[in-house]
Amino acid sequence: MPFWLAIVFFLFLIFVLLVAMTKLTIVLSYKHDKYDDRLRVTFLLFFGLIRYTIKIPFIKLDQEGPNIVYKQEKETKHSTQKSSEKVTPEELFEKLQNFKEILENVIHFSFIIRKFLKKVRIVKWEWRTEIGTGEAASTGMSAGTLWGMKSSIIYFASRYFTLIGYPVVSIFPNFNRMVLKTTFVCMMQFRLGNAIIAGLRLVKWSRSKTALWRNSPFAKKNKKNEHSLEEAKV
Repeated sequence: MPFWLAIVFFLFLIFVLLVAMTKLTIVLSYKHDKYDDRLRVTFLLFFGLIRYTIKIPFIKLDQEGPNIVYKQEKETKHSTQKSSEKVTPEELFEKLQNFKEILENVIHFSFIIRKFLKKVRIVKWEWRTEIGTGEAASTGMSAGTLWGMKSSIIYFASRYFTLIGYPVVSIFPNFNRMVLKTTFVCMMQFRLGNAIIAGLRLVKWSRSKTALWRNSPFAKKNKKNEHSLEEAKV
């Protein structure tokens, strides 16, 4: 191997290792105050030297109540089709085998995702809320319900992610007026190498299981429905 080619290969190897060891920091910041909602997602690389921020707008709630007004269009075609199909024991066994393989692959897919999420470190978790309904009894009940909800979310996060330190959580019940304010800040970190490995595993999994999905009962049923729709149009 020529000397210059060895140098290029060595530098490329160092670059790959540097990228794999680099930590990506994601900061989620959410603030809610009456009808004002703000969500900001910040990506940090190389200790903040590279920074990219995304501001996500929210749909404002209806001031007359906790409603979101939206338009929905539905298009239906009234048609009735009757069909019968015979299934032999061999075909039934094949379908059961396909269901079993699909279930095993879904479990494997979940295993890949959970293995990656466990390597994501949550280094900061602050969630502060002020709540009040204007009545002491209902305010206390609302605060208790909110405590339970926050505890469940923290338990879920600690189960799938790696929490560093203790989450900072507070709920301030305001018995004097109707109010709902909350601020949430979550900072998580993971190495790019772990994300790349998880992505390669998912690509490998998806390629190897494409043929299985095409032969599955779900795909066959969809193809049969599409064929029936084409015949109906004709």
